[in-house]
Amino acid sequence: MTASRPIIATMACIAILGLVKLYTNFVANMPRQQNQVITLEQATGDYALEITLTFRAESDAFDVIDPYAIKVTLDGVDDPVLMREDPVAAGVPIRVEPVKGLKVGENEFFVDIKIAENASNDGFDSADDDGFGTVSSDEDDGFATIDGFDTETPSDDDQADDIGSALLSQAMRFRIFRGDTVIADTTLWSEPGEAIGGKISVNIDESATGDSTAEHDHDGHQH
Repeated sequence: MTASRPIIATMACIAILGLVKLYTNFVANMPRQQNQVITLEQATGDYALEITLTFRAESDAFDVIDPYAIKVTLDGVDDPVLMREDPVAAGVPIRVEPVKGLKVGENEFFVDIKIAENASNDGFDSADDDGFGTVSSDEDDGFATIDGFDTETPSDDDQADDIGSALLSQAMRFRIFRGDTVIADTTLWSEPGEAIGGKISVNIDESATGDSTAEHDHDGHQH
């Protein structure tokens, strides 16, 4: 038995070396894996973003973490496309150009807008077919320009109107331009008394006959 132990140990070593050799040969003969590289083509057109509100947006004075009234970000881009900390009046278009970071294909914008506590839809009457209401000015796009705020002391009726307007659904119109042409036009609606937030997907096709489309996804109304 003593003499056979070295032989058994030698045979075990030979078997282990044989298995290691077989494994290395198997790995060496495996087909090389091709890593798929996805290259995103940057959009090169002259793009602009325009946002118009049916309400007054205002930051929350007690919110020290997110002290903004409007914030719009683009997926894959670090800096916000648009961020305003000052109050924004209803009916005044906010335009950002150029919009940096857009790519050919699908682009996802994330929108967060805070409605002022006494927000009102001044200049917007009962809703018409496009949902934006009849405007008291001659604006073609359905939004009135608000020159300022009423500095007079509000009456009890005015305060009641403000409370009632805060309980209405509010809307934000989101448009993307290529030059002077509107290539995406969509609307986000809020639940009554709640802020507006959600995702808007814009597909950009820079081919000669391509059209861009916009879709939105949020927790409010779908229009």
